[in-house]
Amino acid sequence: MLRKGCYGLLVVLLLWGTSSVNAKGDRGTVKHDGLERTYYLYVPSSYSEDGAVPLVVVLHPYASSGRAIAALTGFDEVAEEQGFIAVYPESTDFRWNDGLWNYAAIPGVEAPDDVGFIQAMIDQVSAEYEIDQVYLTGFANGGVMAYRLGCEIPQRFTRIAIVGATMWEEQLDACPTDTGAVSMLIVTGEQDTLYPPQGRRIPGDEDEPELRILSTEDTLAFWAERNGCDLQAATTLEIPRATIYESCADDTSTALYTMVGVGNNWPRTGDQYHLNQFGIDMTAVVTQYFIGDPDWAALVPPTVVGDDIFSATPRSYVIYVPPTYDSDQPTPLVIGLHGRPGSGLGYAYLSDFNRVAREYGFIVAYPDGLNREWNYPRGTEGYQIEVDDVAFLNALVDDLSINLNIDPQKVYVTGFSNGGFMTQRVACEAGDRYAGYAVVGATLFPDFITLCEETPPVPIMFMHGTADVSIPWEGTAYGDAVLSLSVPDTVIFWALHNGCDPNEIEYEILPKQDENASTVVYRYAFGGCAEDADMLYYVIENGGHNLPGVADRLEPAIAGEVNMDILAAEEIWKFFSAHERPETE
Repeated sequence: MLRKGCYGLLVVLLLWGTSSVNAKGDRGTVKHDGLERTYYLYVPSSYSEDGAVPLVVVLHPYASSGRAIAALTGFDEVAEEQGFIAVYPESTDFRWNDGLWNYAAIPGVEAPDDVGFIQAMIDQVSAEYEIDQVYLTGFANGGVMAYRLGCEIPQRFTRIAIVGATMWEEQLDACPTDTGAVSMLIVTGEQDTLYPPQGRRIPGDEDEPELRILSTEDTLAFWAERNGCDLQAATTLEIPRATIYESCADDTSTALYTMVGVGNNWPRTGDQYHLNQFGIDMTAVVTQYFIGDPDWAALVPPTVVGDDIFSATPRSYVIYVPPTYDSDQPTPLVIGLHGRPGSGLGYAYLSDFNRVAREYGFIVAYPDGLNREWNYPRGTEGYQIEVDDVAFLNALVDDLSINLNIDPQKVYVTGFSNGGFMTQRVACEAGDRYAGYAVVGATLFPDFITLCEETPPVPIMFMHGTADVSIPWEGTAYGDAVLSLSVPDTVIFWALHNGCDPNEIEYEILPKQDENASTVVYRYAFGGCAEDADMLYYVIENGGHNLPGVADRLEPAIAGEVNMDILAAEEIWKFFSAHERPETE
């Protein structure tokens, strides 16, 4: 039986073919709380002022954007097919103010009123278009924000679908109990390490309290009770793995669906995709749930089927697409690789690459290495892990190119620390696939000397602090075994590999922003290199293990002194933008 208030999308289907405008995607702005907030809006070609249509609000994850979640989910295409309007609001910085801002504040960024912004955006869109119902979905941090909206303004939404997120314990007491019930679908991945099914604790310290992410069962129990469900009348399914409460207050429902074999992913299906092919199209599941189809769970396959090495292993990543993105124009892509133990989200935070991408108009992808590291030593004698991360990154670019207009001649790889070692592995093993490379806080792994033999020269830049305590300037060794070369030996290796002319090295000391700062930036530009594969080499005198230009984001004991004369992400982009891969016949 269809639930009350869910007929709008079905009415649109019956009216399909009544068209008065061309489909369009626009960037909108709302002035709220002293800020100009932005969103991306997609209006289908079937829209007519003669009939009201539903509005679907889609919230992006941490370090992402509205245009990115539009590409990841494909809701534009579904909106065109089914006739609803889709809107993708943007957070002010990396994340939504999901009620936990004070527990993990971003330095220099005040807590925004995101609840008020989203209400103002809905009001603005509703004033311009005939809207009859509003649906809400969010992924990861966007899902946590959706929980807050469901707590504080449930009356604004007909249904809410949350993917890849459970609640934080700290949200429970802040969730009003008198604002009403709302139908909710909670979808989690069985192998999610960000929001694991069993929940997890985040240790505190003398300045920050311990935090706890609730388990999927605790999250479901909270919403079932809050929505006034009959707790004795749950329907439990084995295939798919789901628990559904149908008898809830105000004719609402509450459901939990656990995706078998899936991580922190928004899965899509299609023969063209390589990664995360679990047979689940989450966009279709969410759409059918919004429509009110009681058989939404039937869209979930009983087993996980895969044809290649990626299918059975969930791989996660976050993408940032700038607001100026034009799907008709090929756009550069930068792949940013995190350190160990790290994550793509962490690297986005440490590097501030989104700020540079927004200014210069390129896309950034932040993939996650398995077990929070990159497998750059693959194939080394005595090393047993066989994960092929070069193949993973190649597949990631292929998959992103399906939903985004990526310029294949302008795809670049950069990495920090462990990600910097991986960047060099990619440069040796897939050098002709990418247009340039940038390494920060990493040196040469000895096995790369052989791996890189007879491989083509590549544009590459290095940036390293002389006081780096994690990847020391002089290199590292364990007994007689060399684990990493020194910085000078690394630079010499790549200069020889690229056939650079030792007589064409330009050297300069960059201007200091603060004369009292202890760090100084020296830049060496290598010229006369083969096939225009030039090199840049930044020495950060007294600099530590960090990305210059972004302070207070790593523990001081590891980061050391952070140079503020340059912004590493901007210097990297300037180098990348001067290079493109030759077109192949």
